[in-house]
Amino acid sequence: MIHGFARRQPRYGTGGPGIVEQLYDLDLLRDAFPRWEVLHQADYDADLDEGAGHSGRAALIDFVVRKPAR
Repeated sequence: MIHGFARRQPRYGTGGPGIVEQLYDLDLLRDAFPRWEVLHQADYDADLDEGAGHSGRAALIDFVVRKPAR
């Protein structure tokens, strides 16, 4: 399970890494887990209120997968 910032997050300036290469997009995650079953995936914007470091509009990624059976 991953809940993190999307690659467009630096445009908002509301927290998270400022380096795009340290952020996620769904294509990157699907490519990283090619045979895993995707249970949930979402790329969305939401308003955060998690203290001074993470406050305001944010670009978020959710990605939940299940490891394949052997």
